Amino acid sequence: MYPGTDAARAEKLVDEIAGTGANAVALVASWRQKTVRSSSMSPGDVTVDDDVLRAAIARANHNGEALLGDGVPVLCPQIVA
Repeated sequence: MYPGTDAARAEKLVDEIAGTGANAVALVASWRQKTVRSSSMSPGDVTVDDDVLRAAIARANHNGEALLGDGVPVLCPQIVA
């Protein structure tokens, strides 16, 4: 999923993954931090909207797909110079 993806598209993407016979899906949420020592993170320009991520998680649960990370989205911090 990318910025601008809406909930309906996210659900369709998860359905397509399930349609391949996959029994698990990984959802990665990208956030940013200013330096490697920063104690705070924030959404960046490639961060998917929270509601879209929730819709994808709900659809994966509905499809019976396991969510890698026990349903907790994996955060991938990006260092901003």
